[in-house]
Amino acid sequence: MTSLKQAQKELQKGNLAKAIKLCEGLLSNEALFLPTRLLMANALTRLGKLPEAAHFTIEAADFDPSNIELQIATGDILERLQEHDAAAPYLQRALGGRPHDPTLWRKMLGNMLKCAQLRAIERKQSEASSKSISINLIAPPPTIPEQVVQLATKALQTFPDDYQLVSLIGEIYLTAGQTQAAELCFERALPATPPIFSAHHNWLQMKHEAELYLDVIDYNERYKQEIRNNALCQRVVAAAYENLGDDETAIHYLDRAIKLRPNCAEYIGARGRLNIHKGDFAKALEDLEFALKHEPHVASHGNNRRLAHLGLGDVAAAAPDEFYRFKLFGSTPVYDFKQPLWQGEPLSGKRLFIWSDEGVGDVFKFCTMIRELPADCDIILMSQPKTVDFLKAVLPDVELRPLPRRIKKKVPIHRSTSNEDTNITSTFNALHNPDEYVTFDPIDEDFDFQIPLGCLYGQMRPDLRSFADKTRPYQLPAEVISTFTNKIFGSAPDGETTYVGLAWESGAKSPGDARKFLTIDDLLPILKMPGFKFFNFQYTVSEAEIDAIRQDYQVPLFHVSGLDLFDDMLGTAASASLMDLFVGPGSTSSDIAGSMGVRCFRTHLVQSTINLGQDHVPWYPDQKSVRIPLGKTVHDFIPDMMDWLEANKSHRGKHRMQ
Repeated sequence: MTSLKQAQKELQKGNLAKAIKLCEGLLSNEALFLPTRLLMANALTRLGKLPEAAHFTIEAADFDPSNIELQIATGDILERLQEHDAAAPYLQRALGGRPHDPTLWRKMLGNMLKCAQLRAIERKQSEASSKSISINLIAPPPTIPEQVVQLATKALQTFPDDYQLVSLIGEIYLTAGQTQAAELCFERALPATPPIFSAHHNWLQMKHEAELYLDVIDYNERYKQEIRNNALCQRVVAAAYENLGDDETAIHYLDRAIKLRPNCAEYIGARGRLNIHKGDFAKALEDLEFALKHEPHVASHGNNRRLAHLGLGDVAAAAPDEFYRFKLFGSTPVYDFKQPLWQGEPLSGKRLFIWSDEGVGDVFKFCTMIRELPADCDIILMSQPKTVDFLKAVLPDVELRPLPRRIKKKVPIHRSTSNEDTNITSTFNALHNPDEYVTFDPIDEDFDFQIPLGCLYGQMRPDLRSFADKTRPYQLPAEVISTFTNKIFGSAPDGETTYVGLAWESGAKSPGDARKFLTIDDLLPILKMPGFKFFNFQYTVSEAEIDAIRQDYQVPLFHVSGLDLFDDMLGTAASASLMDLFVGPGSTSSDIAGSMGVRCFRTHLVQSTINLGQDHVPWYPDQKSVRIPLGKTVHDFIPDMMDWLEANKSHRGKHRMQ
């Protein structure tokens, strides 16, 4: 006993090594089994040697299973060591001895939740190791055992006013897929003082994932003081405002979140994206470089850096980042080719496969470069079926193939290797990395090299200077043009009239897009300008609707008879080429007109990178670029459109000048 007392004195003096040395000589003394191990565990814990301390704590707890505090201490130290399965029996033993203690219910249920989550990760990792990836159209089963859910329900019925416990039970319900029950639990925990931030964050996260952004904003107004100092909550509020198109307010809340968590790469990367929305590409680039340095695996950071480089006109820096697009599951179609990517190797005598990886407008924009490839290279171009007839007409020496049927596949699930930030960023990772990705049916690889069309400029346009000498419009055969000449001009064009193609919106809209689109009522001042005849290139409006507009408003707005603006790209391009001028937003219609060499007035939001930081669009010979800054809408630029039309009234298109 004298040695044990001496060890206790050394422990009190802080002489931990001496205390441990004395205890080691007592470990075989059965009479001192328990106090020796408790003292050893205490000293080792204070030295930061948790695994060694846990060893002696376990021995003590197993020696005296009726000691509830000892069972709790053993469970706690094992939890600290992330040994959740090992901690479970000790926490359950403690609860069995004190079943009316809500604190023990919290410990045990928290342990069960963590164990279930870890098993789910292991199971998914095992599934992902399978060679085949199948399409899963059914929601995955709950990843938490029903027994845990039943225990959680019992605890909720017993302790309905213990907010910490109720919030934890909400997490269990959420993991089990019982979202309504989870939401009710989080709501019940919201009045807690001090605030339970996990309850607030989970409630906000659920609403955000359900795209109930106004609910998030209303909630923020109601609980502003409670959540103002919680970075997670501020981040979700910022995301809600961003999804509603209010980038200025989104940045306000995101800056608050970053102030609370200064080195969070996810937050700083998100601010980079919002700086792109503001058109501040230099600031965006700074944020995104930081984000990529700390999260190099997050494809959205790289893709946004690509946009920042393009916005600054640095095409050489942007080109390598194009490939981040293919890591954004569900965004850009993905192929798994065996043949190598073309990276500038000599193409003489080779076969190069180019495939359209973006939209129809991008086909018109990028395919102009194909004419610059070596004449003795066999080129295969695979594009959207609706573009094939047009491409055959302008690229007669290229082998054209339609894109095959798109299919969706399940994204492989990888075990997270991040630290405690895993749960913090899970909502936003899920937003940017959906469960499925888009690919195609397999194709025969009868070629030597392959490259996505949207990446071709990396080899063909090394800098802005390279655009000046190479940007040329497409040339359609005369017989194609003649089909539409009479439909537009009648027997002959009116020498006193300027023919103007017109578009005013896009079929693809996001919440922030309202600022860049017009209505027919908005366009009336333009449509009533004397000396102009306007033709519809708005593919969301039918010929019958245009006829009705012309009659109702008494304006010279026409639709080329029988032209399908949505599917007939050859006819649309031929008709556009007959225009003297074109006015439209950043849409496929403007890309078609620009690629045909028509003089254009193109409006787009300040974050658009189509102009590569210039006052014109370098991809096209004669397209003026007008950026709409934050705080303004395209309506503010209607007078500029009218002035531009008047200033160019005497301009005649290439087919009028022939």
